[in-house]
Amino acid sequence: MSALLRRGHPLPSLAADRPPAPALFVLRSRPQDDGAMWPAHATRCQRALPAALQWAAPLLDAHQPLAVPCSEEQVRALFHWLDSLPNTERVSVCCERRLR
Repeated sequence: MSALLRRGHPLPSLAADRPPAPALFVLRSRPQDDGAMWPAHATRCQRALPAALQWAAPLLDAHQPLAVPCSEEQVRALFHWLDSLPNTERVSVCCERRLR
């Protein structure tokens, strides 16, 4: 059963029966975009993070966010979830394509 987003939309599932896709992307937090509100926003987001997206928790650390390598499928799932949050609860995250 897939997790539901706040607005009732199902979270894109990350297929457990497939081998993991290569990490072609790196997600990075942008605390500078949220300024002094970063710790509060990051903490709220981390608490609300669905179980299927727990791999992204280091990205949302309030004091020392870490870059997270991930697949395209993971990028889509995280941004889908972030877009479902109210503006006042979102954090700024960027996605960079990794060079092979």
